Amino acid sequence: MTYKEFLEGHKLEKPDLKEFDIATVDSPNPVSYGKNGYVVIPKSMPLDYYNDYYEFLDDSPVGGITFGGYLMIDDGDLKVSYLDSKNLGFLQPELDDEDLESIEKIKSHCIRVIGFDNQYAFPNELNAYDGAKYISSQLEQHFYKLKLQEMHTFETD
Repeated sequence: MTYKEFLEGHKLEKPDLKEFDIATVDSPNPVSYGKNGYVVIPKSMPLDYYNDYYEFLDDSPVGGITFGGYLMIDDGDLKVSYLDSKNLGFLQPELDDEDLESIEKIKSHCIRVIGFDNQYAFPNELNAYDGAKYISSQLEQHFYKLKLQEMHTFETD
């Protein structure tokens, strides 16, 4: 399946969530692993959760951040996707212009998120909901702290 075929075969909607809101989505095996937690991030924050930007983040109670991607409503269900990582469930070694255009159309129905798995081998200290709130609080505080620093720097220049 190509991105164009995916776009044509699915009814996509943008979730009604704003920056730093949280969402929980069933893991691929919800019976064993429950839900995963996600936080909506602004465009100024990187999707790459290994980026140095996130060094401040204490993510130990959720077992570490393990996802940076997109959240969408796909045929009525809240789903996550790694659109920029070429991982939407199909193998495509090279993307053509049609696929790149389709990815941008899909993104118009998405919000950017980082998140974590509820557990791998061991349960996290915090469940998906509480963990997402914990991560969201840190992200929001850091974001506004940087904004204040930028404003102060601008005022003194």
